[in-house]
Amino acid sequence: MLLGGVQGVSGSRVRLREDLARNIVFADAASARVRVRIDAHIARAGLEAPAPEGDPADACYPIRSLPRAPRELDLRRAGVRTVVWATGFDADNGYVRAAAPDVFVIGYPWLRARGSGTIYGIAADAPRVADRVEARLATRRRLAA
Repeated sequence: MLLGGVQGVSGSRVRLREDLARNIVFADAASARVRVRIDAHIARAGLEAPAPEGDPADACYPIRSLPRAPRELDLRRAGVRTVVWATGFDADNGYVRAAAPDVFVIGYPWLRARGSGTIYGIAADAPRVADRVEARLATRRRLAA
């Protein structure tokens, strides 16, 4: 489920901004710019690289069918048990005012290394975060048993 930016959280209710469509258009444009830079580097360096074929990440979201996201979501009522919070490169999480043991982040600068905050550095951090998530889930399962 794609949603707009988080405006606030109260209990299991999340208030959302009306910026999903704008964010999708922005992300598609940013992705296209990155692909142009990569292709230019490949051409300048005289590298041989196979053209990506059928990668859905290369397709822009159809403008005519941009989703209209809800303004509020009750996570408990919707049966949401896992949230993947993709913040982009300019995260504003100042409204999070307490420790949250079931919140795991990736893509922030200096999580493990200087490159953690870049798209290229995430690959090094992802396995460690995944291990922490799995350990937390295993603990929950043991406590529930």
